[in-house]
Amino acid sequence: SKGKEHCFEEWNFIPETYNLRDAQQCRYFFDNVYEDAVSGKRERFFVKIAKLHAGTGVRVLTRDLNISQWKQYNLGGNCGEEGLPGILAQKELTNLYLLDDRKSDIRTYSLVLSVKPFNMLMSPDFFFRRTLGKFNATSTRPEDFLSQYVAHHSNAQVVDEAYVSDEEWINYLQNEFGGVEAAKSKLEETAKKIQMFTTKLMMIGYKALPKFQDGGDAFHLFGWDYMLDNDLNPWWIEANAGPQTNRGHFKSAARQPRYVASFLDRMAKGQKPSELNLKVDTGKEFTRLIDLGKQDDVDKFFGIMPEECVAEFL
Repeated sequence: SKGKEHCFEEWNFIPETYNLRDAQQCRYFFDNVYEDAVSGKRERFFVKIAKLHAGTGVRVLTRDLNISQWKQYNLGGNCGEEGLPGILAQKELTNLYLLDDRKSDIRTYSLVLSVKPFNMLMSPDFFFRRTLGKFNATSTRPEDFLSQYVAHHSNAQVVDEAYVSDEEWINYLQNEFGGVEAAKSKLEETAKKIQMFTTKLMMIGYKALPKFQDGGDAFHLFGWDYMLDNDLNPWWIEANAGPQTNRGHFKSAARQPRYVASFLDRMAKGQKPSELNLKVDTGKEFTRLIDLGKQDDVDKFFGIMPEECVAEFL
């Protein structure tokens, strides 16, 4: 919110990112970052083009990047002009956690059941995707640095192997963190951070959502993507307001987000969100992230942010 930037000071879970449609950020990026990034004097950057899905709009930033939307910026010469396409320039994370020498990320889902008062749950669906190719710091092939690119592969077995459940991931982690229990504990710590970060991000973005209240048949479903560093700290990459949940996208029913899918099936049959017992009707309990219609959640949020930062959400 304008004038309340101080309300969200701790954003150390977001990589260095520039919104090029913002004139000030655009000029700073091209004046101070671009040349060092393309010449290899600092970490490389990715260009993310808005409204292109499943990784089709993500490219490694190079001097000869040949994308029409990128060219419209004229290497900063057109910063601030009307009608420019939405583009983010985001620094690649260093010290990445590699799964079988491949980059990976976490996908989870949040469910907004009410905007006034704000009420959001986190789905039990929690899985990992890894890239098709092994990590190579100099490769510009999407299959080597972009886990979402796996969705384009036509071989269902290849796609299925790219998705890793939390149970499977424990097997990878136990050797690095001293056994199964230590790995589970570390994963739970990571999940709690993701829940907190998702709550903060959603509290900023909720004003863009159509206003609706408890008791109706409206809801919002979001997909959240996080990457991990070597200490399993999550870094927010993006939010998807129209995440894929169907079997056609995941190729294998075993990789489908089954709790979200169960919820959507019941909505399609005419049930309202307020009529559901999520634990019974989907098979597992959704985590309540924040419900600002409940006093204990209001008190909790006052502990996270200054009072003036919480008041507008109530």
